[in-house]
Amino acid sequence: MITDTQDDLSDYGTAVWQGRAVEAVLVRVTTKRENSILGLYGSDCVVLGYLVDREFRINRDSVEASCSDEATIAAWTAGRDMKSIWHLEN
Repeated sequence: MITDTQDDLSDYGTAVWQGRAVEAVLVRVTTKRENSILGLYGSDCVVLGYLVDREFRINRDSVEASCSDEATIAAWTAGRDMKSIWHLEN
């Protein structure tokens, strides 16, 4: 059973899509859970990201990775030439 969720803006900036500047957002989502049958608590953490294309009114090019998977997030940001305006330190 999920007992709590928390979401925090992890990074915000600009990126490039089809030669145009768009906004880029990365959010860290932590979910806490309990398993009554096993008597265990656990938690999961994922980073969700997407590009905000206001010109075409769509969020596009999403990414999802475990919070510990820094390589996937780094590849996504680099591949979109993301420039951070605001970044939360871990």
